Formats: sequence, C-alpha cells, structure tokens
Amino acid sequence: MTLTYEQKCFQWASNQFLYEEIPDEYFEWSEDTQHEHLERYAWEPISHHYGYKIASYIDNLAEHIIQKIYPQEQ
Repeated sequence: MTLTYEQKCFQWASNQFLYEEIPDEYFEWSEDTQHEHLERYAWEPISHHYGYKIASYIDNLAEHIIQKIYPQEQ
C-alpha cells in the first residue's frame, strides 16, 4: 500500500499522541476499528478520550504540517 502525502502526515502526527505510530493498514480499517486502535495506544494523558477525539487531535496536527503552519527558523 502506498500512502498519500496526507496519510503520511497523519501517520507522523499520530506518533505525537500514541505510544506507537499507526500502521499503514490503518487507512484501510473501518472507522470503528481505527478509533479502537487510537484508544488502545493513546498516550496516558489522553487515554480517557474517545477515539474520534484522538483522531481529531492527530488530524489537526497533520493539517498544520500539510498547510505548513508551524514556526519557521529565521
């Protein structure tokens, strides 16, 4: 499976909220399975959050990377 740039950004961002990066196959899973995975591997401070909320955190960070909304070195 070849990931799109957006999927690669989501995968990279997942590492900021989970104990391990999501696998490539994540994008082929059902939404329920994806959310279960996120809940299972969530970093302790957000481990009580529902999968859809964790997905939104990851998606938000990934979108910042895609849109290049981050501090630039001067």
